[in-house]
Amino acid sequence: MTSPVLYLADALIDGTRSVPQRPGAVLVDGERIAAVGEQARAAAPARVHVVELAGCTLLPGLIDAHLHLDGWRSLNRTDWVLMDDGLRAIDAAHDAARMLAAGFTSVRDMGSVAAVSLREAVRAGEVPGPRMQVAVKGIYQTGGQGDRAWLPLDMVRARESCRLADGPDDCRRAVREMVRAGADVIKIAASGGPRSMVPHFSPEELAALVDEAHRMGLRVACHALGAVAIRNAVDAGVDSVEHGYGLDAATAELMAQRGTFLVCDLLMRERYATRGPAFRYPQAEADAAARALETGMASLRLAHEAGVRVAFGTDYGGQPILPPNELADGLRLMIEAGFSALEAIRAATATAAAVMGWEDRLGTLQAGRLADMIAVSADPLMDLHIVRRPVLVMQGGRLIPPDIGTWPREAPVPSAALTARER
Repeated sequence: MTSPVLYLADALIDGTRSVPQRPGAVLVDGERIAAVGEQARAAAPARVHVVELAGCTLLPGLIDAHLHLDGWRSLNRTDWVLMDDGLRAIDAAHDAARMLAAGFTSVRDMGSVAAVSLREAVRAGEVPGPRMQVAVKGIYQTGGQGDRAWLPLDMVRARESCRLADGPDDCRRAVREMVRAGADVIKIAASGGPRSMVPHFSPEELAALVDEAHRMGLRVACHALGAVAIRNAVDAGVDSVEHGYGLDAATAELMAQRGTFLVCDLLMRERYATRGPAFRYPQAEADAAARALETGMASLRLAHEAGVRVAFGTDYGGQPILPPNELADGLRLMIEAGFSALEAIRAATATAAAVMGWEDRLGTLQAGRLADMIAVSADPLMDLHIVRRPVLVMQGGRLIPPDIGTWPREAPVPSAALTARER
């Protein structure tokens, strides 16, 4: 049994208050927070071990509410289908460790071949990584989002992280299959991707997907882009809209009224637009990503103005264009969309925990919650950029070594190596 430890810092952002507490104090006992603020100092035993973090700010552990821990190492979507499963699992485990070192103590995986195995390995303590919720596979209509239509249908069904479903009965069956496979959340798609935004699934199919998932006690996260598809998803009763590019004012108001979350994930679009060509990403695709980023930023501003609950996500999948130590850069895009620094931090902590249904255990620094916590070297409300470089990372009361994700050593991906992997 470990002894309680008192962490002292210049400030504390607990995820619940509108202003930081100064100074900050958190008493950790085992895997949970015993007390916060002045109560932490008062409750600490006389001979408690004290860790002083001068100049630092304490925050809840970060949460990425939309990613794919699937070990992708190429920007080519066909490669994602064809990559070797063993290599995929090894690379995904490496990415998980790197994410944890970057301060992301929990994630929600929206469809990955390796996700269930990785979740169980993390739970068992066999590999380091964020605690995970997984969708197993996204449920999409045939010919829709996730169906690589240029590949043989049997190959897509066998190798892609999607389950193709058509008709209300098959949609219900697909939900049951995902539950059987170990899903914590059901992922569906009500539209195509950023370049089309064409609505997918009929209203009857969407209703069947949502009803079956809710009947089995699981939430529904819905990939939806374009005004019609987003409205269809919200009308069907999904719990969260993923991406949400093309949101209109009327649907934003409805989402705010119903408590439907928006999970924004603009960082990957920005990286494709700005860094894509340097990673052999076609210029036409980079230009399309830039247009999608503009549409997504407008939708994010609209959601914020309407009072929609917005959670932070990145859509990261392991692509070399976005190293895990840069994932927190997505908070900057929220600032550009009108969020305050505190609102952006809350989106990546308390609100992200709420979209996962884990708000009673993490996402805030409160007595009784799991001791998931990071410390940054200054005031993040003055310089949000420092969140990407935590000086301390704690998960469930355990301190995470800062070099846990740095093997092999970080280095730019040589073009020759990238080419070899893509063949």
